[in-house]
Amino acid sequence: MSPIEECFGDKTPEIEEIPVEPDHPEIWGRVVALCDLIRGLIERLPFLEPAEEPVAKGRNPNGPVTSRQLLMTGESFIQSLESFRPLLPNKLTESALEKSPEFKEHVHKLEHNFDDIERVLRCIPQLYEEVTKEECDNAIVEVEALMICLGVGLGDD
Repeated sequence: MSPIEECFGDKTPEIEEIPVEPDHPEIWGRVVALCDLIRGLIERLPFLEPAEEPVAKGRNPNGPVTSRQLLMTGESFIQSLESFRPLLPNKLTESALEKSPEFKEHVHKLEHNFDDIERVLRCIPQLYEEVTKEECDNAIVEVEALMICLGVGLGDD
């Protein structure tokens, strides 16, 4: 018998599998759709700052939006959803948060990331004429729909 077998025996210990509830299909579908929309926008934006400064009216106070900035804000938003998995309808309503106060801090982070991605998506069509307002609005609708499906900011279940 080898030293490992002596120490651990010849049987592999049984690992009790914890049942994992799947994400709600509609919510998961919206996450996938949002990722596709963001990917499409990222592919059309420059990686670096544009050569010309945008007009003052459409100026972004944080500088020009690049594909990297959109990638980072999109990634932060998607990652902030991870704390709430499985993603279920109305999981983050006010009354649900009273029952699960540990989520409150994560909800604040999610709301902050929501504000960031919405701001970036609203700036893009002002800075780049090759990306239409409608394309960015479609991504904003998905972000908002995710927040509504999860119940963020809603009072009732």
